[in-house]
Amino acid sequence: ITTTCRAFAGRAIRRKLRHSIPTICGQGTVRNAAAKGPKVTTHPRIAWAITYSDEHLDERLSLNELAAKAGLSVWRFCAVFRQHVGVSPRRYIWGQRLQKVQSLLAGGEAPASAALLAGYYDQSHLCRHFRNTCGMTPGQYITGRRSAQAAADCSREREAA
Repeated sequence: ITTTCRAFAGRAIRRKLRHSIPTICGQGTVRNAAAKGPKVTTHPRIAWAITYSDEHLDERLSLNELAAKAGLSVWRFCAVFRQHVGVSPRRYIWGQRLQKVQSLLAGGEAPASAALLAGYYDQSHLCRHFRNTCGMTPGQYITGRRSAQAAADCSREREAA
């Protein structure tokens, strides 16, 4: 019975983690599917880590570096971060990078330069991560935004006429 309980608990944990992956919402925003809203971060070290990671998205951010600068062990940093933010530090950074890429692409930036500005190694790294998370490539995302914008413009012209 103990083995069955462990297997069931393992499946439940994997299911919960699978649902905590950032997903794309209707207007191209990234949110956490498991969290119902942003949690208030009261821990000052976690607040610092969030600010630091948001300001340095274009750099390589390692958990060892963030934990050391926050004055916590890596394990403790990840546990406290998840407790206050709702997702792991790595998933938070991935979500922030995706939001940055989406805003850059919406502003007309090329996918290759958007990848470098958001902290990806190259365009293929961005495309692979974007496709796995969003279900489409950055090019398809740009095309979808253009067609949605064109449809909105047409409907506004019809209403004005």
